[in-house]
Amino acid sequence: MKRYINYILLVFLLLFFLSCGTKELFVGYSNTCFNANNEIVYIKFQTYKYFFITLPDSMENWDSYDYLCKMDLDGNEEVIDIVPENISVYHFSSSGNGRICIQTIGYDAYTYIDGEFTEILSDDSVINTIISYDGEKIMYTNTENDTFILTIADINGSNKTEYGVGFVRHWHPDNEQVVYSHKGNFFLLDTTTSNTQTLPYAYHWSHDLQRIAYYDETDHLVLMNWDTTGQVVTDWMDKDHRVVWSYDGEYLLSGMNLLDKNGNLIRTLREKE
Repeated sequence: MKRYINYILLVFLLLFFLSCGTKELFVGYSNTCFNANNEIVYIKFQTYKYFFITLPDSMENWDSYDYLCKMDLDGNEEVIDIVPENISVYHFSSSGNGRICIQTIGYDAYTYIDGEFTEILSDDSVINTIISYDGEKIMYTNTENDTFILTIADINGSNKTEYGVGFVRHWHPDNEQVVYSHKGNFFLLDTTTSNTQTLPYAYHWSHDLQRIAYYDETDHLVLMNWDTTGQVVTDWMDKDHRVVWSYDGEYLLSGMNLLDKNGNLIRTLREKE
């Protein structure tokens, strides 16, 4: 009994000591997307820490949230909504009409439409859920017997169609084609015909379909015309091969970095505070 009381006192003293220490606010950001208004949409997560030890919810002044945010090209940030505590964001994607799809750490998927979060998939075999540019469909990788199956469904998770082995990458701007990978190779799938064509790299088409962006084997961003002419290897590098076109084709996003249409860095967005 005495030992038990000592343990309680020790824990109490430790928490008291930590609560008297310096409180640090850690802020991080998820992957980024453009909306049709040339605003950058992203998830911002923050947590207070004491000596880099996260405190339990019972501690006073505890504050830990995920925020759905947007930022204009000048860096002015606006919070759209607070993500509910039960949604643990792994990554998210955005459509041109403001619809959001969130993939959670626990493999569930949610949409954010007209100010409401709705669960659309609850399956521990679902990963990498991505919304189409028109906000009408989602695609995801369904793991079956250690095999990746490319699957497309309506925005509410219904009418699922499997298109064979493949790991989803991103939507084509026409909302009918998708880029996927298999065994290190890239393919473009037409969902209306199920026809595929091989791509040399994971091409990202601009929304007017006139320009293509991708990363080469040296991790450099490459830009070219739709017919593969005018190829330019830029100085910009990203080992994660992140690139997103703005809807007007004037800007690119590489993670939290804003680039012009020629691949030149305009500025780095907030990485952490």
